[in-house]
Amino acid sequence: MDLIVAGRPAADTFTRLNYFSAVAMGVDSFWVPDHLNAIFPRSLWQSKYCGAARIQPSVDASMEPWAMLGNIAARNRISRLPLGIGVTDAGRRNPAVTAQAAATINLLTRGRFILGIGPGEREGNEPYGVEWSKPVARFEQAIDEHGANRSSQRAHYFHHLLAQLGINGGLG
Repeated sequence: MDLIVAGRPAADTFTRLNYFSAVAMGVDSFWVPDHLNAIFPRSLWQSKYCGAARIQPSVDASMEPWAMLGNIAARNRISRLPLGIGVTDAGRRNPAVTAQAAATINLLTRGRFILGIGPGEREGNEPYGVEWSKPVARFEQAIDEHGANRSSQRAHYFHHLLAQLGINGGLG
């Protein structure tokens, strides 16, 4: 799992190096996290504990994961390494927006996208004003709209969008 932090000399330096390392090591997939805040403990983001802190002063310089996956897919056409998002937050993202992003990444990767979706976590939502009273209910609603119940208008839109983008049946 890549931390997708902005680095030097280019914003995607760390992610590109991690991706090429993953390909060279023969891993079976490459994942990026969907977090607004750092998943690396801030107290340990010091050069004496983490070498990356020497060139990246802030652990909170996380980039938007869907955009980064699109970047990886577009720039790395040689490797057929599946790309995954782990785990996108059903509470922060509208299910139709998630479906559109997932379908787009799936097209860019030629069917090699893995969608990880979950309810999220309090520490990654509350500090940013994301409502957190019913995370499991929101997650269940998102899953319902992503495929279990095709009778709702939003679920119909999701499946129509996938069909328009050439994806039949689902994601991942």
